[in-house]
Amino acid sequence: MKAEASPKTDPLAQYRSRLTSGQVLKHFEAGRATNKVMTVTSDLASFVIKETGKQVRAFSAKRIPLSNVKSVKAGLGKDHQKKTILGGLKAAAEPTLSFCLRNFKDEDILCVECPSADAAASWVAALRMLLNVSKK
Repeated sequence: MKAEASPKTDPLAQYRSRLTSGQVLKHFEAGRATNKVMTVTSDLASFVIKETGKQVRAFSAKRIPLSNVKSVKAGLGKDHQKKTILGGLKAAAEPTLSFCLRNFKDEDILCVECPSADAAASWVAALRMLLNVSKK
């Protein structure tokens, strides 16, 4: 019989359901947003970004190993910016709803926007805790 994880022994207890069940978020690439499902694998080793819809191909999911992620940054990242007609950059997402995963070269590897500020804060807290626990 498997013992249930308690909040005292499992620092991810309050975040585990959000991480593994996932949520539809706006995934940004070069200033363009598409709705995708963000989740974490059941073994909490990788982030997965999947297409939404009925006819999703199995190989269309993007997997980012947790070992490739250095930090979670709240706010806008490089891919949240779109080019303007004059060659400048303009925010394509709301800063309070957005966050990015960054690699060890301090580059944004995943930029997303949540449907609400509460959801963004919850995702950022959950992902930061996951990174802290995985580095121990």
